[in-house]
Amino acid sequence: ITDVTQYPYVGSTPIAILPVDLPTPTPRQALEFTYQVYEVPKLNLKFEAPSGWEPDESIQDTYILNEPAANQKDGYSASITIRAIAVAKDYVESDLRREINQQLEQLGATNYSEWRPSLLDTRELLGKNGVYANYSGTLVTGIRVRGRIHVTCINKVLYTVHFSQPANFNNDYIAAYTQLRKTIDFINK
Repeated sequence: ITDVTQYPYVGSTPIAILPVDLPTPTPRQALEFTYQVYEVPKLNLKFEAPSGWEPDESIQDTYILNEPAANQKDGYSASITIRAIAVAKDYVESDLRREINQQLEQLGATNYSEWRPSLLDTRELLGKNGVYANYSGTLVTGIRVRGRIHVTCINKVLYTVHFSQPANFNNDYIAAYTQLRKTIDFINK
């Protein structure tokens, strides 16, 4: 037999098949945070957040915690921004929803080549009903980020918590956000 073909089935193309016993990639180990209490007298707030994050109090009515550059993941340092701004009236849910949408629109309009906000939902913050939304996006630098903005209004003060983190570590940082939300309280009640 001299007409032996390289392909035993006419019209077939060989397809590489990975071996069944190919090892499963080792999943990335979840980040573990230790927490410390941060007190912010100018906002009358205290809360637990990851230890060792660097505070920035340079903006009035705002407190920012930045993950140290040495700990950043995927080229992005996570951050927590907490604001307390006096408003003319106590906001109801529709006002809070409008506020979240404005903040999402402003955030997405700067430095993002791709922007996807989630739908809004309600969740308690500081013992009061609040509204929150998640987002994901790609910065113009190509870095993918995710985050959450949560607002509530108490005694004519609008409180905003904004958590921003590298997208591939979203679940880990959401756990840190949950710890903050569980522990945030007023210093002087």
